[in-house]
Amino acid sequence: MTPQQSFDQFYDQTAAAVASLIAFHVSHAGDQEDVFQETWWDMYRQWPHLEAENPRAYVLQIARRKSTALRRRRPLPLPLKEDAGTPHDPTQQDVRLMLQEALASLSLEQREAFLMKHDLGLSYQEMAHILDIPMGTVASRLHGALNRLRQTLQRNGLRKTKGDPS
Repeated sequence: MTPQQSFDQFYDQTAAAVASLIAFHVSHAGDQEDVFQETWWDMYRQWPHLEAENPRAYVLQIARRKSTALRRRRPLPLPLKEDAGTPHDPTQQDVRLMLQEALASLSLEQREAFLMKHDLGLSYQEMAHILDIPMGTVASRLHGALNRLRQTLQRNGLRKTKGDPS
């Protein structure tokens, strides 16, 4: 396989994750496209002599650094309806709104860790590398995010399920 073919294959396997991470940090579509292209241009230039142990984590780290440099955040999700705090059997729309509110209640660091784990499917090791933090901090952010999500969803009327702690 030529270096160009291996890069093309890597791009095909990783582009969606890169775009998703950029969209988390950058709200404007034009800026998202600019960061996406800059990320892949940097990666393409480095590809022939890349010595990264984990190229996927490396390109996501580039995307994150470029995205956070813009200092823009995605708009907050829509708030829950006023009467959604009473327990009931939520409709699919209610659950979506509850989840949006719960995600908005997380700190940026917790939301980013949650996205990386549950949307991008990254390992703790990859997340630690991309975020440039210890794996224990990654675990702590995820644990805090899950606890906060659970509390917010339960407070807004979503019932506990079998196996939920507390």
